Amino acid sequence: MDMILRVSAYIIVLLLLFIVSVILIVNKGIFSENLGPGEIFGKVNTQDFVIDKIARQEVAGMELNISNPKQILFGDFHVHSTFSADAHIASLPIAGGSSVHPVADACDFARHCSALDFWAITDHSEATNPKRWKETKEIIRQCNELNIDKNNPDCVAFLGFEWTQVGPNRGSHWGHHNVILKEEQDDMVPARAIASQSLTRDAMLQRPEWPNVLFPFLDLKNLKRYIDIGRYFKETTKVPVCEEGIPSKELPEDCHEEAINPLVLAEKVEEYESDYLIIPHGQTWGLYTPLGYTLDKSLELSKRYPEKFDLLEIYSGHGNSEEYRSWRSADVIRDGEPVLDQYFSFQMGELDFEQGTFTMEVDGEDAVFDIGTQSCPEPSDNYVPLCWRAGEVIYERCIAENNPQEECERRMIETRQLVVDRGRTGHNVVPNFTNDEKGDAGQCRDCYSPAMNYVPGGSAQYGLALTKFDEDGTKHRFRYGFIGSSDNHQAAAGSGYKEIFATSVDGSGPTSEFKDKVLHMERVYLGDEYESPIWKAYSADDIPVAFDINELRLGFNVIEWARQRGFYTTGGMAAVHSEGRSKEQIWEALKRHETYATSGPRILLWFNLVNDGSSKDVTKPMGSTVTLKHDPTFEVKAMGSFKQKPGCPEDAYRALGEERVHQLCYDECYYPSDERNKITRIEVVRVLPQVYEDQPVDERIQDAWKTHYCDTTQTGCSYTFTDNEYSDLKTDVSYYVRAIEEPSLQINVKGAHCADHDSAEGHAHGGCQKFKLCTQDWKNPRDFDMCAS
Repeated sequence: MDMILRVSAYIIVLLLLFIVSVILIVNKGIFSENLGPGEIFGKVNTQDFVIDKIARQEVAGMELNISNPKQILFGDFHVHSTFSADAHIASLPIAGGSSVHPVADACDFARHCSALDFWAITDHSEATNPKRWKETKEIIRQCNELNIDKNNPDCVAFLGFEWTQVGPNRGSHWGHHNVILKEEQDDMVPARAIASQSLTRDAMLQRPEWPNVLFPFLDLKNLKRYIDIGRYFKETTKVPVCEEGIPSKELPEDCHEEAINPLVLAEKVEEYESDYLIIPHGQTWGLYTPLGYTLDKSLELSKRYPEKFDLLEIYSGHGNSEEYRSWRSADVIRDGEPVLDQYFSFQMGELDFEQGTFTMEVDGEDAVFDIGTQSCPEPSDNYVPLCWRAGEVIYERCIAENNPQEECERRMIETRQLVVDRGRTGHNVVPNFTNDEKGDAGQCRDCYSPAMNYVPGGSAQYGLALTKFDEDGTKHRFRYGFIGSSDNHQAAAGSGYKEIFATSVDGSGPTSEFKDKVLHMERVYLGDEYESPIWKAYSADDIPVAFDINELRLGFNVIEWARQRGFYTTGGMAAVHSEGRSKEQIWEALKRHETYATSGPRILLWFNLVNDGSSKDVTKPMGSTVTLKHDPTFEVKAMGSFKQKPGCPEDAYRALGEERVHQLCYDECYYPSDERNKITRIEVVRVLPQVYEDQPVDERIQDAWKTHYCDTTQTGCSYTFTDNEYSDLKTDVSYYVRAIEEPSLQINVKGAHCADHDSAEGHAHGGCQKFKLCTQDWKNPRDFDMCAS
């Protein structure tokens, strides 16, 4: 017996020593390594590879009778590596990630997996410290140095970063913007990746001791990953914030530089010699965008540098941000005031939702900010606000507990106001609010591939309809050129070339219920007595949780992150009409707005004005701004994308090797056959910008204004039309077109939606019986047949 006790004691002591050792190793970063930018393994593509690309397009141009065609080049201006904090977290095995994907992987992926013509790295600057920025610049230079012929390269890499701003309310929110730099030399570009002065950095870089300390024990074989990520966060947070009020060029190199709004961002980048573009994205993404947000104040702020803000990313892995709808997720009673020069979060002061004010100390005195007021709107024909559905759920639970109807109605009304006031964290008001209970509440039911919790006031169509009327009689408008991108977070530039979902390159979740519960446990910070206000305010599942948002520590665990995974697509694509393949020529095409977006397929599209009014009636390409006194005539020509062959071409294996193709490309590359998809129709959208202050935009957006159905016995499609109303309108008009291919399966294109709306069963029950949401985790594992529509 004594022997058994002694052995048991030794085992317990050894086990305790092991546990303490692992905790110390993880906490102190013992044996940890710097993430690093990675290494480029791929060779440049052969000249024959490039020639084949050009020749295929020339054949398409001849079939459609395109005269003097420019090259249409495809690229991705929104790519993250695991230098981005959210990408690094998502790459952890416990979160369902595959592996680390450094910046160098993006170069190899773009060149050989997706066979892009151009791409840009855009890691979140909130976690890009000076060392990582230096390493990023070096990889971009190395990627471009592989090109033997600089005038005819196979793939061009651009340097960039993402300014990832999130404001607590409509007046302080500006959204996410990618900064793309033309140059890459140290002396011509910003010395630091300029971050937003917002709550994003705090939310991204939170490192609670609990449950993080559990991760290595649940996944011991990947212990090194958890040690390394600890080092990553320490290296990020130890960099001091740069002093405000000092020009960017005069700041020390080793500080964390911030800009409070897009204008300050532009002013900082303007100090440097490189030309640049600032491309907004995600303005409709309800994951982080305040309820009731619109683009109005962004239009005002863009006036100083209008040419720097005139490209817009309208499609990405988050979905589509193109379409406007008149409904809102919140009825704005009072909009509040724009906040241009003061950073705040609701955790820094006192919030009064009823009065719509926020009070905090500024320079030793109380400052009061008008944050506006809002209420929960009623459902419309094709939209149910999440706040409304939340009230219904609480009411149903309350009745089920045999409470008086009057009490349940009171709780329903209270719930709706609590949800709408708490914005993107409002779903926490309903305890254990399941996706089945939410259904498609908050979603755009009739949009194509909408972003989650769609915010129509941030859409491209709304932006095109806006006019800012100045006191001197001048007018200012957005003059967008559209692009699509992937927003991929595994360095997989241009990931939408195939719907390879079973081996998807982004958007994973925890692989078991146990891991999911661990990831969403109550956070504990050593030396911090923080306790979640959501947990503190909970009393019962049929009573709304009136949590104090002032006490809420923002992070991925309090927003609808799991639901968001059900809206991730494989991403979009940017296309440019370029005079050639060089970096200079691609940049000039972007500046001319000879651009368009696709939802992933490499559709060829030409959209020209054919009677510009000059003596020779010169054809004007897409992106042109023209003054006309007569009715314009336009010509649209489109050719479908190539159907893909399985696997990868020999060029990829030659350049990367079999092991690298398997590890990086998942054995599936852009591999075009000789057969193209059919174009089924062309839609024309006409937008008439506002002609007086606060004019409603609903009737100014005409979508679709014209529709042409194509002859699918032909390979391509052509359509010529005239706006016979233009001369009588006496106003500016914007036109753009959509070329739509024959149907093909696409991952998560519908997001959360009713799976039986069109079924006999659905009609028999008079409504939706089953909602479909592919969250890509243990609840809804990755499965192409299940998740594609």
